[in-house]
Amino acid sequence: MSVAYLDKLNAGQRRAVEHGVSPLLIIAGAGTGKTNTLAHRVAHLIVNGADPRRILLMTFSRRASGEMTRRVERIARQVKGDRAGVATDALIWTGTFHGIGARLLRVYADQIGLDPAFTIHDREDSADLMNFTRHELGFSKTESRFPAKGTCLAIYSRCINVELPIEDVLRVSFPWCSAWAAELKQLFASYVEAKQRQNVLDYDVRSRSAGWPAELERARLWYEPHLERIHEDAVIRRADLIQLEQIATGYASRERFLTELTLDLPDATSDQASAPLLDEDYLILSTIHSAKGQEWKSVFVLNAVDGCIPSDLAVGTLAEVEEERRLLYVAMTRAKNDLHLVVPQRFFTHGQRAEGDRHIYASRTRFIPDELLSLFDRSAWPVLAVAATAVQSGGDGKHIDVRARLRGMWQ
Repeated sequence: MSVAYLDKLNAGQRRAVEHGVSPLLIIAGAGTGKTNTLAHRVAHLIVNGADPRRILLMTFSRRASGEMTRRVERIARQVKGDRAGVATDALIWTGTFHGIGARLLRVYADQIGLDPAFTIHDREDSADLMNFTRHELGFSKTESRFPAKGTCLAIYSRCINVELPIEDVLRVSFPWCSAWAAELKQLFASYVEAKQRQNVLDYDVRSRSAGWPAELERARLWYEPHLERIHEDAVIRRADLIQLEQIATGYASRERFLTELTLDLPDATSDQASAPLLDEDYLILSTIHSAKGQEWKSVFVLNAVDGCIPSDLAVGTLAEVEEERRLLYVAMTRAKNDLHLVVPQRFFTHGQRAEGDRHIYASRTRFIPDELLSLFDRSAWPVLAVAATAVQSGGDGKHIDVRARLRGMWQ
């Protein structure tokens, strides 16, 4: 069988793609073509007879997952033609890490003591529940200030993710909260109980012949009379609700639909098309984490200063600093043609009037030392034109001695 579809890969990429069926760990930095290599690897397996239903393909974002699946199909079509579509359609285990994880939890829920009808809180929902529990226990009214809900949630998450006792987590990462160890244990126990109580709520829609998406229609019909009163773009809002109903028909249950929606929220909803503006252009605003696996012709990395990159909250240990360095590397390698690192001249301080001018200077990120500046073109903005100013004296030839006047004020 011809392997011409692998000709565009470099030697290392091709070796990874053509590896046999034994386990293989690939360590590759940002910008080395990991997404393209993975897509070729999956396509190569399918072309050589692997069952696509037994292939697990995971990535960080749904956008990257969709792009990888499309690449797999394009590559497979080069070899199998239209028959490739049948095989790639059978790639049922593709998605984000969170999405696949939620799917597996639901499949095996009965075996691990969960209700299959669980829903997933996003970060804001979790913080709200933590705050409610914190208030119920009276910790929001302590004599000395108890950690805020965001801090409590961060401590809880760290304990769960690193599987360490709360005392160790507080000592290493949250030393200013060490005095509250006992209270935080009590808070987290109540928080878990609250989550489990909500997890077993019965969302029965099975007895309705129209299916659960019909509930969305009823909600929309109730809500429509209020759209004109609440929103200026009522027509657009109504179209969004109808679109939401159509999307919901692709999910077997409300729980599955809410899980997917929570794990991968849409960036925005669309408006009606209108006449283009002369200065209208295309811009994508992304976090560094969300940009993983993506590539753009031109990339602008904002705030390339110490305190932002690296974050002043992530320089406690050498490992944290190195992780921040890696993130900058990820951001820089997203650029295909043009890369711009933006170093602000000043940051305006908070707590002043809108027209206030109090500010601080910021230093360039430590990850771009002076030794590397020769690799960059440097420019400043705004560019100020220096113009000579001529001072013309009065016609009577008289001059004023300002220095003498200042001295005379104190004599």
